[in-house]
Amino acid sequence: MDQRRPDAGCRLTIPYRNGTAELAILWEYDRSTETLKQLAAKMPSYALVLQSHAYRQHWPGTKEARIFFIMQSVDRLRNAIGMIRTKPAALFVRLAVVADLQPDRILKESIWWTVSGEQRSILRG
Repeated sequence: MDQRRPDAGCRLTIPYRNGTAELAILWEYDRSTETLKQLAAKMPSYALVLQSHAYRQHWPGTKEARIFFIMQSVDRLRNAIGMIRTKPAALFVRLAVVADLQPDRILKESIWWTVSGEQRSILRG
């Protein structure tokens, strides 16, 4: 198995229905030093992590996981989407531009892109 690892990881507890839910987040900080082809080559490894629920070794009780890519520019983000949209685990990817990661925006504003080009927030409501 490929031994690639995310740049960081965490568990996020979010309000869900009448309680909370645990979400594992695997972080990738893209400094634009890799080619888009290299970035896309990470996706099969992430698919294995998600399919095997390997993230639960670190965060037991998490039911879901997402891969969050932090990109340097909107152009790089869009190009990355074009490269990974058909790769394994792509539906679990969210991407944002580093300039949008302000404390008052990171959770509740629609700064996170899906591979279908839709922008979403982490928290709804």
